[in-house]
Amino acid sequence: MTLTKHKSKQMLTTKQAAIFLGVSTKTIYRMEEKGFIHSIRTPGGQRRFTSSAIQTYLNKSRDFTAPQNPSRYKNSLMVREKNGDTYALFKDTEVSQKTPTLQQLDRLEQIVSLNSSNNHHQYYDKEINPKHWLEEWDFKTYRTKTYTHGFHAYPAMFIPQVARKLILAFSQNSDLVCDIFCGSGTTLVESSLLNRNSIGIELNPLAVLIARVKTTPIDPKTLLTKLKIVINEYQQNKDIEPPEFYNIDFWFSRNAIKDLARLRGAIWNISEENIRNFFLLPFSEVVRIVSFTRHNEFKLFRSPEKLSDKFKTDTLNEFVKLCENNILGMKEYIRDVLPQTYSRIITGDATKDNGIPYNSVDFIITSPPYGDSRTTVAYGQFSRLSSQWLDLLPPNIKDLDKELMGGKNNVDINDSILEQSNTLKYSIKTIAEKDKDRAKDVLSFYIDLEKALKQAHKILKPQKYFCLIVGNRTVKELVLKTDAIICELGEKIGFTSQGILYRNIPNKRMPLRNSPTNEAGKTGSTMLKEGIILLRKL
Repeated sequence: MTLTKHKSKQMLTTKQAAIFLGVSTKTIYRMEEKGFIHSIRTPGGQRRFTSSAIQTYLNKSRDFTAPQNPSRYKNSLMVREKNGDTYALFKDTEVSQKTPTLQQLDRLEQIVSLNSSNNHHQYYDKEINPKHWLEEWDFKTYRTKTYTHGFHAYPAMFIPQVARKLILAFSQNSDLVCDIFCGSGTTLVESSLLNRNSIGIELNPLAVLIARVKTTPIDPKTLLTKLKIVINEYQQNKDIEPPEFYNIDFWFSRNAIKDLARLRGAIWNISEENIRNFFLLPFSEVVRIVSFTRHNEFKLFRSPEKLSDKFKTDTLNEFVKLCENNILGMKEYIRDVLPQTYSRIITGDATKDNGIPYNSVDFIITSPPYGDSRTTVAYGQFSRLSSQWLDLLPPNIKDLDKELMGGKNNVDINDSILEQSNTLKYSIKTIAEKDKDRAKDVLSFYIDLEKALKQAHKILKPQKYFCLIVGNRTVKELVLKTDAIICELGEKIGFTSQGILYRNIPNKRMPLRNSPTNEAGKTGSTMLKEGIILLRKL
C-alpha cells in the first residue's frame, strides 16, 4: 500500500492502518483505547499513525486484534501468531462451546505483563482540545468506560466526565468529596483518580458491591492467578446446590442454573474478600446474560428470543470474557489511582444520619434518582436476579424498589413540604386532580428528597458547594420541574442557589420510552436533558 508523507514521517490514516493490519477501523479505535497503539493528531483533529508505531505494535503485542465478526464483547481479542495462524483468545459462544484453557489465559497474562497500557487523556478523549472540554457538557463523543467505569452495567449511570469536571471545579487536592446517592461509584472512582478522598452512600446492595470493587486496587497478575483457580474449580465442581429463591426456574434454564451454581461455588472459595468481590461482578453480569430476561431492560421481562431453542449459553466463556475486560480496566486504574486517597462506601439511606461528622465534607456531588424506582428507573428490578444469586438482599426485603427513594406512598397529600416549594405545591395539586394515588407517589419521593437535602446540609462545610444532576420527568402529562423544586427546598434549608446548567443526555443508559400517564399502551419520550444544580451552604 502507499504511505502518505507528513513532516518527513511515514503516516497512516485510520483506514490505512486498518488495511495494513487487516482489521476494521473500529478495531483500530479499540486498539488505541486499550493502549496497544497510539496516534498523532493533525491540526484538524484527525488521527495519524506512524509506520514505526504500527511495527512496534506488531513486534511487541504479537498482533492482538479484534475479531472480524466481533461479539457484544468489543474488548475480546484475537491472536495472530508469527506463522499467520489466527485464533480467539476467548471464543464467542457462536464460534465454539469449548471452555477457555489455562493456555489461553497465558495469552491474557502476556497482555497484562506489557509495560504499555492506555495512557488516557486527562479528559478521556484525545480528539477534543482542552479548551473545548471546558465548554463541553454533553460529552457525546467521549469514552465513558475507561478505568473501572465499565466493570458492570447499572441504570442511569453518572458519566465520568461530568463528575470529573465538577470535582475539579469545586474541590481541591486531598479534599473530602461525598456522593449521597453514589450508585455504582462513578464519583468515587473519579475522586480517587484526582487525589480526593471520598465517601459514598447507597442503599442498593448490588450497587454497593459494584462501587466497592471499582475503587479497590488489586494487582492484575494476582487476579489472573485467581482466575485460573476459579476456572479449574469450576471444571471440577460437577454438582453444586443452587440457591433457592422464588421463580428461579422461570428466569433460568436448568443448564444455566447448574453452571451458575458451579461458577458461584468456585468464586466463593476465594478466601480474600476483595478478590472474591472482584469476580462476583462479572458473575453478576453473566447472571443477566444467561437468564431469560431482556438483556437491555431495567425491569424484569422474559425475552421471547431467549425462550427459543436457538438460545444457547456458555456460562464460563461469558464469565472469562468479562473478566478479561475488567482485569485490563484494573490495570489502567492501579496505574493512575493515587495510593494516599481512600474511598469509603456506606450501605445506608441518604435521608438519615449515616455517621458522617457534621461540617466535614468539602464538596457534595450526586445524581439522585429521577423518581420512585417503581415507576421510573427500576434499580431494584434491575438488581434482583444478581442480588438473589449473590445473597445480597436481607430476608425482610421482598421488593427493593419499595425501600428506595419514594418507595412508600403512605403520605399525607397535604404534607407541610408543600409550603416550602410553590412549584411542588402546584405539581401535586395538578396530578391529584387526575389521580390522587399517583400524586402520593410523587409527593413521597420529594419528601424523601428533602430529607436527603437536609442531611447533606449538615455534613457539608460552610461556604462549600453541593452539585445535583437531575432530570425533569413527566407524570400524568405534567413535567415535574425537579430542578426548580430542589432550588426552592434548598433555599429553605440553608443553601443559596448559584444557578442551573442544562446538558443533553447522550450517554446514560436509560429507557427511551416510558408511560407519562401510567396507562397501558400510552408512552412518551423520557428525559432528553438534565440540569446541573449548584447550591452553596451559607
